[in-house]
Order: sequence, then structure tokens, then C-alpha cells
Amino acid sequence: SGGTPRIQLSANTLDFGLVSVGDDSSQILTISNPGTDTLNIFSAEIDTPVFFISIPTTGLQIGPGENLAVGVTFAPTAVGIVSGMLNIHSNDPLNPVVSVILTGQGQYYAPTLWLSSYTHDFGNVWVGIDGIARWDLQIANSGNQDLEIVDLILALPEVTVGGFNSYPIVIAPNDTFDLKVYFQPGD
Repeated sequence: SGGTPRIQLSANTLDFGLVSVGDDSSQILTISNPGTDTLNIFSAEIDTPVFFISIPTTGLQIGPGENLAVGVTFAPTAVGIVSGMLNIHSNDPLNPVVSVILTGQGQYYAPTLWLSSYTHDFGNVWVGIDGIARWDLQIANSGNQDLEIVDLILALPEVTVGGFNSYPIVIAPNDTFDLKVYFQPGD
């Protein structure tokens, strides 16, 4: 036919943000052909199994001046940041393979407490008014709802906490709070 197909994508990166484990989130990627001949999509492949594409992965044709809306879905199976790559192979002579970077973060559905450590050794600390040691304990919320700490029960009178004004301590989803833990041995 004498024309030239061209592939053009609406985005080269799709960031799905925070998605609860067990849920999914979809975005639209538009594949356009601003060329003068039919664009043949030979294959569309994703290298990470938590990302999915909603079109047949082979044998698509897009006419000159036309476009195709494609759904791309992220369905995390675990907590954490995930990245992947969508590679689209076509008959575009200048760009036979175009890629889209895919990113997302899986998180728990409910507020979920995470501690930077479950034990701490304050080491040698002077006894009396001059002896005090501080430890910054990080408390994180890896869930998708606010985490509220309504009380802290301390078993030893030599241990106190600070870094906040009052209860509840509210930690937003995917955020961290530094709890100051003080050890001051008595006489």
C-alpha cells in the first residue's frame, strides 16, 4: 500500500499507586497509529505476573489515524513495591518495540502495624539523674486505613516514651511514626 505505520502510546509509564492485596486497579493505555498504513501489533508482553493487559496479545491491527484503548491492570499478591515492563512489538519500522514501565505498590487492606525492631539494648547507662538513653522506634502502617494507637503500656518504670502530644497516635496509610523511647535507670 506504500504507506508507513507508526506506533504512538498515550504514556510511557503507568503508576498504579497503592492497591490493597486482593484488589486490583486498572488504567487505560491508548495505542495510536498516526501513520499512513495499517499498524500490526505482533505481540504485547508483560514481564511481571501481577500486571495484566485486556487485549489479545497477538494479531491486532490499527488503521491509519485510528487508536485502540487498552486496559492495563495491577493486582498485587503481596505487600511491597512492584515494577514491570510492557513490551509491544509492531510493524513500525522506526520503533518495532515500544515499552511502558509499570509500577504499583501492594498494601494490606486494614491498618497494619510494623515495627523497626522488637527488642533494643540500651547498653550501659549511668544510674541517676544524668543517666538517660534514647532510642527511636519506627512504627509504620503498611495498611490502607489509618492506624490508631490509643495507649502504650510500659512494664518498667525506668522506660518512658515521647515524640507525641496525646493519644491516639494516628499513622496514615503507608506512613511512619518515630516513637522516642527513653531508658533512665533509677537509684
